[in-house]
Amino acid sequence: MNLIKRKSTFPSVFSDDFDSLFQGFFRPVLGSDAVKREHNMPAVDIDETENSYLLHAELPGFDKDDISVAIHDGQLSIKAEHSDESEKKQSGGSVLKERRYGSYFRSFNFGQNISEQDVSAKYDNGVLELMIPKTPVSEQKARQIEIR
Repeated sequence: MNLIKRKSTFPSVFSDDFDSLFQGFFRPVLGSDAVKREHNMPAVDIDETENSYLLHAELPGFDKDDISVAIHDGQLSIKAEHSDESEKKQSGGSVLKERRYGSYFRSFNFGQNISEQDVSAKYDNGVLELMIPKTPVSEQKARQIEIR
C-alpha cells in the first residue's frame, strides 16, 4: 500500500521544511477556530431570546452516552470523551491516523438569572442542543441608608 502525503489546501510560499517552522508562529493570526481545534474545544453558538438561551455545540463522532452536561450556580459545563478504538484491536497497527480521540470540554457562565432545573438537552447528528430558560431578574430598588 502506497500512501500519498496529505498536503495543506492553504497555499504556501515556503518549502515544506519552513512550513512546519512557521505554522505555529502564525496560528494566532488565523483566528480562534484554529486555536479551538488545536485544543479540542468544540465549536459553540449561543443565541439569546427574551426568555432563554439556546446553545449548539458541535460534537461529531460522539455517542450520546459519551457526553456529560452539568450546571451549578450559573456555570454550565459540557464534557465529551471517547477513547482510541485501536486500543481494543489485538492485531495490526495503524498505517495512517488522522482522527483525534480524547476529550472535549467547554464551560460557560450564564449568571444567576437562569432556571437550572428546567435546562433541557438533545443530541442529534453530532450537534448538542441546550435550551436554558431565563428567570425574571428581580429588580431591587435602591434604598437610602441612614447614617448614625
